[in-house]
Amino acid sequence: MIESPPVPPESSYTSYWCEENIYLLCQKFLADPSISKEWTPWVVFISNLKKTVALWNQKAARDKDSVVVWDYHVILILENNIKDRPNISGDRKSWVYDFDTNLQMPYPFDDYWSGTFPPDDLLPQDYQSIFRLVPGELYIQHFASDRSHMLAPADRGRDDLGSNSPLYQSPPPPYGVLCGPLASSKNNLMKSFVTITPSEDTYGEVFDRMGMARIFSVKYA
Repeated sequence: MIESPPVPPESSYTSYWCEENIYLLCQKFLADPSISKEWTPWVVFISNLKKTVALWNQKAARDKDSVVVWDYHVILILENNIKDRPNISGDRKSWVYDFDTNLQMPYPFDDYWSGTFPPDDLLPQDYQSIFRLVPGELYIQHFASDRSHMLAPADRGRDDLGSNSPLYQSPPPPYGVLCGPLASSKNNLMKSFVTITPSEDTYGEVFDRMGMARIFSVKYA
C-alpha cells in the first residue's frame, strides 16, 4: 500500500479560510523534494452555479449526520506518480487533505469521496457539487485574494477602510494576504478559481463528481 505524506508540522489552519489553508499546505508539499518527486498536488475548488454545495462529514455540521451547505470549499489531492513508473507494481493512490472534514486527514480518495459527496441522484441539482481541478504549482503561482469576499456586509464596497478597521464574517488568518508571483490581480479568487463558468480568466478544468472519480479513484486506475 502506498502511504500518504503526513500533514507537515505547524501547518497553518484558520476556520472558514479554506483557500488559504490549502494554498499554504500545497506550498509546503511543493517545497519538500521528498514529496514533490513522488507526488503531484492538485487543488480542488468545489462549488456550483447557485453556490450551494452539500457536503457531509464536515466539522461545521451541527452533528455527525448533518450536512453543511457551502458557497464553495477547497481541498487538496495528492496523486502518487507511480502511474508514470510502470516498473513498480501497485495501485495508483490519491489522498485527500481537507482541514474541515471529520474524516481522517489525509484520507484515501475513494473513502473521502463516498463519505463527503452522495451520488448525484440523491441530491437536488442545486446542491450537487462541481469541481475545478487546478494543478498545485499553477495555483501557487497565480492565486491572489484581498479577502474582501469575507468582509461583513456593512464593510463591503467601502473604500475608506484602514488596515485595522475591516469587520470580517470570520476572523482572518494572522499572516498577510496571499498573492502568487504571477497573479494578474490582487484578487482573483472568485473569477478565476471558485467560478465553474469557463472563461479566459479561469485556471484548471471543471468536472462533475464522476469525472473526478474517473481521474483519481483506484476503481478506474
